[in-house]
Formats: sequence, structure tokens, C-alpha cells
Amino acid sequence: MNREIKFRYTVTRINGHVFSNTFTINEIQNNKAYSWLTMNLAVDSELSIDQYTGLKDKNGTEIYDGDIIGGYPHGTVTVKWNSEYGCWASYWTEENFDEAGEPYTLERDCLFANDLKDCADEWIVLGNIYESPELL
Repeated sequence: MNREIKFRYTVTRINGHVFSNTFTINEIQNNKAYSWLTMNLAVDSELSIDQYTGLKDKNGTEIYDGDIIGGYPHGTVTVKWNSEYGCWASYWTEENFDEAGEPYTLERDCLFANDLKDCADEWIVLGNIYESPELL
């Protein structure tokens, strides 16, 4: 799958303000990301960098690592890189009960297969884990 390699830079400040921007490899090499960071990164902030998956939702919105998407068979899921299999995966949580009847949360994953691009047009990017953590 040919795709443009992009990254989303997200700066989260301690006061709750969130700033994000996307950059291509060429823009990163030409210091455009550095210039943006010098204006937005402060001492009291946290930087997260997420890679573009190469997929778009049904509205044409690019899907990045850390995005929260809806329209999935399991409800709302989070996109993450799965190092074990070397691919993007969607993660959701299921509420279960142990043998004693105590509740616990189980994280499940579904690996993004080659034909996943055929399913992405049913998804909607709802937000991401930095700007919309209440969606988790």
C-alpha cells in the first residue's frame, strides 16, 4: 500500500489547551515542524507524535495513530500500532465479570488486514486520545 508518510504533532499544555498540526516528511526535513514547535511547545506541555495510517474515514478524514473512531462493529475503538504483528490495530474494551462476579475490563484488538481499507469508509473519526479523552 503506497501512502504519504505524515505525522500529527500534538502539544498538550498543563492548562488543558491542545494544539495539533500535521507534517509530511519533507516538511519535517525542511524545519516546518520545528518552527511550529517553537511557537507552541512550552515548559508546561507534553508533545505526542502520531503517524498517519494511510487510511481515511467515510468523510475523507485521515486516520492517525491515537484516533478514536466510531462506526466499527465493536462500537468506539482506538487506533494503535501493534508491535507484535507490525501493523495498525483497533482496540476496544469489553466489560466482563470474573468467576467471582467481579467486573473487569478486557482490552481487545483487531488487526488491520490488507482489505481493511474496504471497511474504513464505514468509519468516522470522532477525535483522538489527546483532544477527546472523554470518548474512551
